[in-house]
Amino acid sequence: MGEITIRQPHSETVFTGLVEALRAPGPAVRIAAGRALADLGDTRGIAELGRAIGGEQDQLVRSRLEEDLGILRNKIRQ
Repeated sequence: MGEITIRQPHSETVFTGLVEALRAPGPAVRIAAGRALADLGDTRGIAELGRAIGGEQDQLVRSRLEEDLGILRNKIRQ
């Protein structure tokens, strides 16, 4: 995937929307939100993905969110 660049103040709006989407009723929305948070590369996403993983009941979604958390951690280390 390509690099995402979002300028302030839009980045805060995007981040907040993605965090809210992690609690959406639809599993596909939660999966997409997790990947978008990983792509965004904001360090705050680590805690938000961790919370989402902890509360996720759907095994597929949980697995994808765990992948996204790993992607985000690797991105931040670079």
